[in-house]
Amino acid sequence: MRITGIRTLVVNAEMRNWVFVKVLTDQDGLYGWGEASLNWKTRAVVSAIEDLEPLLSAKDPRDIEFCLETLKKQSYYKLGIIGVTAISGIEQALWDICGKGYGVPVWRLLGGKTRDRVRVYTHLGLGDMRSVYETFETGRLVGKALEVEATLWARVTPEKPSPAEGTWTSSARASRG
Repeated sequence: MRITGIRTLVVNAEMRNWVFVKVLTDQDGLYGWGEASLNWKTRAVVSAIEDLEPLLSAKDPRDIEFCLETLKKQSYYKLGIIGVTAISGIEQALWDICGKGYGVPVWRLLGGKTRDRVRVYTHLGLGDMRSVYETFETGRLVGKALEVEATLWARVTPEKPSPAEGTWTSSARASRG
């Protein structure tokens, strides 16, 4: 199996862009997706990915560590946030190819799952970007955030924690599963 190309797809998400990376292989229909978004640096990340593409041409995408070393050691200067973001998106796509190629989820390749559930978050704007960045009105946002928090707690815990328990990542809550 060999890498035949690397493409980027930029998706405009209103006030920012998402950069998706697609690594193509010589296996019909086998490709991997990664994500390399960096706010306000879209063109720089896309250009970095384009610059890195020839370094992986014809390499085996399953040799992830070799591919990463190839990308990292070609730069005379430190890669910085733009280069690291570009490589991160490519790496994710390589793992995606491996998982698809072996017919297993990526978490299985990385040593197995560590939990049955994962807590998620929503952006403070709750899908409405302008409500955060284009207003000074906080009342509606605070009310909506408390409503979402209460709904999440009702789904993942038997009771809402007391304020003394701290944040979502406190050890008391993490130990509940």
